[in-house]
Amino acid sequence: MHLIRWKPARRAELVRAGVGTEPDRLALLRTHEGRALGQLGELQRSLDIVRYKVAVYGDHLGQQDSVPAG
Repeated sequence: MHLIRWKPARRAELVRAGVGTEPDRLALLRTHEGRALGQLGELQRSLDIVRYKVAVYGDHLGQQDSVPAG
């Protein structure tokens, strides 16, 4: 998994530049949001795989409640 490439320095530059940079700031935040959502999706898929494997091993060992709720 790749870490989010957030650019707080760029946002700070835009804030310091003042009025008129709001569209650029919004675009930067939307890009960051999209990357964060992508990471959440990757993490959810990884968690689903781990939970599946826990359930398989739990069933094999006779532990029916081996998958945590959530």
